[in-house]
Amino acid sequence: MKRVLCFFSLLLVGLLLASPLAAQESISINPTALTVTGTRGEMLSRTLLIRPDTALTGVQIIALDLIDAETGLTLPAAAIHVSAGPTNVAAGALLSVEVQFDLSQVAAGRYGGDILLSYAGGSRAVPVTVSAKDQPWFPLVALVAGVALGVGVSTYRSRGRPRDEVMVRLGQIRTQMKVDEELSDLGRPFARRIEAALADVEVALEGQQWDQAREAIEGANAVWMRWRRGRPDWIEQLKAYAHLVERLKALSAGSYYIAELLQAAEDIHRGIPDLDEPQTFREALEPLMKKTNTYLELQARLDMLDHAGPRGSVQSEVLERQLQRLSPMEDASTEQIEALREQIETALLKLRKSQLLNLVSELERHQPDGAGEVTADLRERIDALAPGADNAYFELHTDLSGALQRAMQPTTEDVHLESAFATPLGMGQADMPKGAAAAFGAQLMATLPGVRVRSLEQAAVAAGQRLRWFMWLTYFITVVLLALAGFVELYSTRANFGSNGLGDYFALLAWGFGAEATRSAIADMVQSWGIVRR
Repeated sequence: MKRVLCFFSLLLVGLLLASPLAAQESISINPTALTVTGTRGEMLSRTLLIRPDTALTGVQIIALDLIDAETGLTLPAAAIHVSAGPTNVAAGALLSVEVQFDLSQVAAGRYGGDILLSYAGGSRAVPVTVSAKDQPWFPLVALVAGVALGVGVSTYRSRGRPRDEVMVRLGQIRTQMKVDEELSDLGRPFARRIEAALADVEVALEGQQWDQAREAIEGANAVWMRWRRGRPDWIEQLKAYAHLVERLKALSAGSYYIAELLQAAEDIHRGIPDLDEPQTFREALEPLMKKTNTYLELQARLDMLDHAGPRGSVQSEVLERQLQRLSPMEDASTEQIEALREQIETALLKLRKSQLLNLVSELERHQPDGAGEVTADLRERIDALAPGADNAYFELHTDLSGALQRAMQPTTEDVHLESAFATPLGMGQADMPKGAAAAFGAQLMATLPGVRVRSLEQAAVAAGQRLRWFMWLTYFITVVLLALAGFVELYSTRANFGSNGLGDYFALLAWGFGAEATRSAIADMVQSWGIVRR
């Protein structure tokens, strides 16, 4: 009896436990769970198909609040609209229920919960997951802004920053040059060299050749610092140079000797920016100063020879032609100049001795008696007269002139002495030879006319326009491609984009900036390998 009671008890418990499972298994719901993904502001619909195996009465479908487990936000049941259906469903009948999700007032997130199917004698829960994300416009703007910011930074780093650094240095040098008045006057070679380097800087900047621009600005700065460091000494040496050139230009313009000295001086003057210090400039000018002084000495001796009578004038012309034709910059010029100096002194000595002997003869003619000892002494002094002994010659000339004046009687007719320094008679200006000046009188050809090809100018303008269009098109494609890549990766694949608030937008901004920075870094690295050139 006890065994029978235990068996019926177990059977009753089993029936009670199995009745809910049977009821659940007797209702077929398709789909078994609702998954909804949409954008805020949308109205999404889903359909549930319910087929009971047994008749159902008192059927109700109740929407419950959905909760985001991460943020704790709620999608209220009021935002879920379930279509009304019959309360009684026959066995095997198909019940279609439309469920609408209103995401207009819902924050971005992933919400989970159930929709409850209630009927007499039981209920079924249908799992629901709703993912809502922000509208794509603001994320796209954030992404484009990030890419554009990256492009701007990369462009400025690769082009703008080098240009601005060079422009700052360029402005500093130009300002300092304007303040320094001596630079534009005496220091013209430095100013020209700096201006030429600055012109190279501007050309390099126009061609976006940043390395060449930096090299050119460094060259200009080096010349400026060289001038500034030795400025007082440069000024003194340049004054000496100006005085030298002034003296040379005042001399014979047709002289090859002077022309070569002027050319050598101008060459040194043009190359002065390359010299390390003023002392180097002085050492380069010193030989020219010595050669100029040598010329002035020889010219003075030739003038003395020219005033030593008609013979001296003729000899002076011949020797002066030789002097004007000498090349002072040749290695053999020193020997040639010394040989010419010896000829001048020899000719001048002969004329002086001849003049002095004429004065002695005139003295003997006026004092035939008692002048023997005096004239003998004078003749010995004349014979001992050496080349270049100007003081001894002047003393002899003075002694002879005084003795001759004392020997002359007042009644004697006037005697006109031809001094060694008298201007020769009978020779006008027209008889003077032109010398070497004819060698510089050639008529040179005029400058060739300029060439102006309009087609080249038009082609250059068109090429510039194409380059600008290509540059902007490249930027546009870069921004679009990177923005689309980031949009797909960070926005499209995230069903709940915006649930983290500004963090998601900052992630887009950072992604765009980092993508462009990475692209620029890779491009610079590949360019440094020499595989491609910009």
